[in-house]
Amino acid sequence: MYRFWEIIIEDVLDCLSGQIVEIGADRGKNTRKLLRHCTKKGNSLIVIEPYPQFDKATLEQEIGGHFTLYQQNSLDILPELTDLTAVLIDGDHNWYTVYHELQAIEKNHPQAETFPVILLHDLNWPYGHRDLYYQPDIIPAEFRHPHQQSGIRYGEKELWEDYKFNHHLHNATGEGGSRNGVLTALEDFIAQSQITFELLQFPIFYGLGILVSAAVLDQNKALNACWQRFQSHTFSLELLEETERLRAIEFGEMMHKNQLLWQKLGALQTQIEHMQTKPAQTRSWLGRLRDTIRRSPQKTAEDFLCDYYNSWVWFEETKWLGVSAKKCPMDMWIYQELIYRLKPDLVIETGTYDGGSTLFIASILELCGKGKIISIDIKQRETQPSHPRIQYIEGSSTDKQVVNQVYEQVRGKKSILVILDSDHTKDHVLQEMETYSKWVTVGSYLIVEDTIVNGHPVLPDFGPGPMEAVKAFLSQHPEFKSDRSLEKFRLTFNQRGYLQRVW
Repeated sequence: MYRFWEIIIEDVLDCLSGQIVEIGADRGKNTRKLLRHCTKKGNSLIVIEPYPQFDKATLEQEIGGHFTLYQQNSLDILPELTDLTAVLIDGDHNWYTVYHELQAIEKNHPQAETFPVILLHDLNWPYGHRDLYYQPDIIPAEFRHPHQQSGIRYGEKELWEDYKFNHHLHNATGEGGSRNGVLTALEDFIAQSQITFELLQFPIFYGLGILVSAAVLDQNKALNACWQRFQSHTFSLELLEETERLRAIEFGEMMHKNQLLWQKLGALQTQIEHMQTKPAQTRSWLGRLRDTIRRSPQKTAEDFLCDYYNSWVWFEETKWLGVSAKKCPMDMWIYQELIYRLKPDLVIETGTYDGGSTLFIASILELCGKGKIISIDIKQRETQPSHPRIQYIEGSSTDKQVVNQVYEQVRGKKSILVILDSDHTKDHVLQEMETYSKWVTVGSYLIVEDTIVNGHPVLPDFGPGPMEAVKAFLSQHPEFKSDRSLEKFRLTFNQRGYLQRVW
């Protein structure tokens, strides 16, 4: 949605005053623009994003403004929000979510004169008439189309298994039909509402729609003038010019990256060909290639780590006994080695999500014949697996009541292992570390997951996260040291994050 900011969104918001809601923020590209605009105009900003890929405190400090962040699903939060002026919807792109988001907004704003302006992304291909499920399990079965992780190709209704566009996402297997896609949800909502709406659609960058009640247009002269301008021939030319400008910029960046990649591949090919032409030397060409790689092992490992992380196979397709674990398999292997060696009485895990890693740890504990795991998350799901060695606690891992619940289980335990995998912002991770480190027994570990974000080496725009928290923590806690020997497989999401208590 951020591509529409300069040409459309900013002009619309200039006509409005009050509370603005953003649903779906991801890395915060649009959030940054919204916060700057709201701070300048004196509007308040509410952001709903279950898994933000940015640091709230850093963004607020950069802009000099403040906003409210809900790390929950939109359908859990919208029923609580009233007196809204505008809502930007760019979250879960499926009929069920979008339709019920709009209904929740209407329930709290039943009068046409107070219905907020809606800016809705993805009205065109690929998700205008096809559902996407980021978390299929939270969509009721009766509203969930058959889906699979396969690619989408423009002009084709069926999915393409070998086509890579959005192949890692859960896409509806068919396009079109009832209750399928974002635009369908919008049209169905308008059809059932008692409010008379005006709708403008802009069919570029996957499509943007602006939904405004006719009553709001009548009473807001500035918005009405903006509305008329958007329908003019002059604006159509401006839209084409902006589209070409952004296309040229993004295409140029893509070509630049491709050229750098081809240069690296060409250099490697030259090295291989050079080695193959001298088979009589004492070492084979394969051995010399191995030496070449060993001369820069860190760079090679980082390149592979970035490729692996960005493939999202670890998030979408890594499962334990059929339950999504959303972890690097090499780290899971290290976990089972630690559990077998330590034989912990208790494992504390923050961040449950689907519960695959929780079940994995419980399974290893079962095989070892002792121990239990407490898993903490702000939202428990009905689909989370059950096991006699698992106890779930709902709430924030840093909430005093939650901490007290855990403390009741900690008392008397001789060996405790802690794994932190919830909110990855630096401040939250550091608060978790200070809270739970005191329960880690000597010789055991405090494991901080996903230290690779914020450019270490993935997600360079994330903002201060787990790695920064680890560095700050170790500077104040000499009783812990980073055990780099547990990174022996080279592929780990927890670089410097395996902290052993030594005294």
